[in-house]
Amino acid sequence: ARGSCHVVLMPDGVLPISMAPSMYGRRGLVKEGALRLAGLISGERGRPGSTRPDLILSWGSGWGDMWRSNAPTSRVAIVGNPRGDDLVGVLPPPGVRHLLICSQPLNLPSLDFLHAARPWYEWLESLCVSSSLDHLRVRLHPGETGSRYRAEGRVTRQFVSDRLLIEDLSWSDHVVAPASTVLVEAAAVGRPVMSIWPTSEFREAALQCPPFSDEA
Repeated sequence: ARGSCHVVLMPDGVLPISMAPSMYGRRGLVKEGALRLAGLISGERGRPGSTRPDLILSWGSGWGDMWRSNAPTSRVAIVGNPRGDDLVGVLPPPGVRHLLICSQPLNLPSLDFLHAARPWYEWLESLCVSSSLDHLRVRLHPGETGSRYRAEGRVTRQFVSDRLLIEDLSWSDHVVAPASTVLVEAAAVGRPVMSIWPTSEFREAALQCPPFSDEA
């Protein structure tokens, strides 16, 4: 498509195996095959680094096995995650039983996790019903707050935080989420974390990602 089409480049196998073979754009559903033919997607699905670039800038050593498997000839430089810069000043947990739950956009058709959305949101709402504002915050993913797939109606609005992530992490004592990089950031600031799988299929998909590949 030309004219007013907004283009997003998704390189080198960035699409996870679990993602449906289509995405939603401004004009509706866009098939993965069309994006690949147009040269907007490269590499193999679910295999970041599969184009074997000369240099890979990596978050940390935990991704090493994946890079060695997918891109054995590439040079890997560990540069960290820029989002982590603000984490340095976060104080230890306040110790007052604050629970932060960071949701994920399981209701987005393009993620192919619609089967997990209902149990996840029902569980979130049950916590809101049985908790107090003094001890629970729910942080929605940006993908859950867009006009097309708004999720606020599924969770009691007064529990939904509109603060910055760094503010919610500073407030929290414990952090719970499905597979999310927020759990990595929470662990980095000394918060105990728990990753909850809404369904067994979601669990299998999440375990493909290096930060969540170890299961207790």
